[in-house]
Amino acid sequence: MSLKLVFFPFAGRALPARLAFVIGNVPFVDERVPFDKWDSSDKDAFPAGSLPVLHITDDITGATTLVLSESQAIYRYAGHRAGLYPSGPTEIGRVEEVLKLVDDVFSSTDPIGLMRTFHLQGDALSSARKEFVAKTIPTFISRIEKLLVGPYTTGSTISISDVTLFCIVRLLMSGNLDHVPVDVLEAYPRCRGVCEGVFARPEVMAYFAKYPNEVNGA
Repeated sequence: MSLKLVFFPFAGRALPARLAFVIGNVPFVDERVPFDKWDSSDKDAFPAGSLPVLHITDDITGATTLVLSESQAIYRYAGHRAGLYPSGPTEIGRVEEVLKLVDDVFSSTDPIGLMRTFHLQGDALSSARKEFVAKTIPTFISRIEKLLVGPYTTGSTISISDVTLFCIVRLLMSGNLDHVPVDVLEAYPRCRGVCEGVFARPEVMAYFAKYPNEVNGA
């Protein structure tokens, strides 16, 4: 099966899948759509009318066998293809719990998820980000911290949940988010340790050498 991952020319929701394929040495087409091209494209051609999208094509027939348009489904598929998904039920449960909690950090409604602050400005942005730091991070990151066996989610073997956690940790500590201090995860050493472990991998370092603008998850 051939793979084509379609997203914009920045990290965003595509970075966990990109890194999973890179870590697992899985060939894929990394199609980066310029914003002007996306603005003029037919959104109906995409299942959810948005990106990322993963196209899975039969190598023999050339037919598209599956199009995934939900980020979480893409991450899990990438994890399986890259050998980053565990086989034991306990490890699967731990990985799935971390995957869900990382997604909650992004998309929760109560307390507010990071994604829901991106289009705010001024006092509204300041208020939302302060709630995010004071409530969202303790609510979800503290639970992730307790789940991590160390040095990765399930122990010594990296999994797809470590890759997704890496992406959010790098972003939160980047200094690129207004009203989110760079030491916001100081109380979560295991989460930071996972981030350090993923970043130190040669495949990941090579990826960021090629795409340095994505190194902080932006």
